[in-house]
Amino acid sequence: MQIIQEIGLQTLEILTLIFGVLGMTLSVMLLFSTKLTKSLSNILNRKINLDEKINFLDKDIQIEHYLYNHRFLIGLLLIGGAAFSLFFFFFSLDVEKFTRVFLGSQKNTFVPEIIIDSIILFLHQVK
Repeated sequence: MQIIQEIGLQTLEILTLIFGVLGMTLSVMLLFSTKLTKSLSNILNRKINLDEKINFLDKDIQIEHYLYNHRFLIGLLLIGGAAFSLFFFFFSLDVEKFTRVFLGSQKNTFVPEIIIDSIILFLHQVK
């Protein structure tokens, strides 16, 4: 199981590197050759209109009055959530135990462990 986990993490690292290089290439193209970037965009973009097909999902939910009336409570919840996240992601975190506690199952923790390890690696790179 450890080998499969290492393969998954190495694959994620390679994909991150590839997408990073592609992003830098796109940024340089946008800076120096805008016409080439626009023509490439027109070639690669597909024109599919989904507006009519998903109209039933486009509904407004008015919650601004609740957020603005309880701004102190919402602010405290956001600060608490951020502190909780920073505590677990920047300090030692036993990923296997963390996934067992929140998922409850011993056998289906492989994918969440990879996702949590990826987030930790990303946050350590950001520092």
